[in-house]
Amino acid sequence: MLLQLRFPKPQMSHALNFMEGSIMHVSQRLIRLRRNGTKTLSAITRSLLESPHPSSMADFFTYSPWEHESCRRQYQSALIRWAVEDKQKKLFNPFLLISIDDSLSKKPKESKHFPLVDWHFDAKEGRRYTHGISFITLHLQYGNRSIPINWRIYLKAKTVRRLNHES
Repeated sequence: MLLQLRFPKPQMSHALNFMEGSIMHVSQRLIRLRRNGTKTLSAITRSLLESPHPSSMADFFTYSPWEHESCRRQYQSALIRWAVEDKQKKLFNPFLLISIDDSLSKKPKESKHFPLVDWHFDAKEGRRYTHGISFITLHLQYGNRSIPINWRIYLKAKTVRRLNHES
């Protein structure tokens, strides 16, 4: 609701179900009700009290006629508005910090068939290569609030060539 997304009623229902299921799935894992660490749409859907069929959730992400750039802009605007609220100015003189960071999401070697996974240099792991997905984030910190504003997956030139060749 904060994002003011203009979804038809069925799409809004799926979006809310996904958000609620994600929160419930993480909560259950935190209190160790669920030992299985999978974060699939099926697992998230099972976390709901009135769970729809998992395929309807997948169809929402795959076939819904929504513009991801429009959603991203609305998300960014809502987060920035929240971060720079007047409440902080009353407490102290907040500072603004913008940072760009690269991160590596490690994946098991068995996930080599996932198209975006590749070998990336990982200085954290003793200067060696790690199998995973690399991404770049733009982070905004205003006072004591810190939020990711934007992110993109980083693909090496050879990965882009391979993906273009396969399509």
